[in-house]
Amino acid sequence: MLAPAAVVIIAGVNDVYQGRSARHVIEQLASMYDLAKQKGIPVVAGTIIPYNTATGDQNRRMREINQWIGKTSTTGSGVWFADTRAAAAAPGNSDRLFESPDGLHPSPAGYRRMADAIGPVLEKVLDK
Repeated sequence: MLAPAAVVIIAGVNDVYQGRSARHVIEQLASMYDLAKQKGIPVVAGTIIPYNTATGDQNRRMREINQWIGKTSTTGSGVWFADTRAAAAAPGNSDRLFESPDGLHPSPAGYRRMADAIGPVLEKVLDK
């Protein structure tokens, strides 16, 4: 049986891209978070990263989900917050990627920035 020290869950950009409601995505994330917590596995919760072709409605849903992630990631909740959206976003425009080869995925430098946002949070979780 596996016994991970932590799990990193980065929220569902593909769900939003495919038209699912914010409520649906939140319910799915809550289920994943709860399952991990029931097993005693701390969760590092990453926010949905932007993509450059997102519509206003898609960005609104992503912001709603990300706000829920932030509220859910509270001290003592077993869920730790990592703002991967801010890390991957363009300076001054949180709805666009910092760099991207295709407008949908971060560049290697964007992924590095996401890792840099997750790393310190994961280290805190593992130090507990």
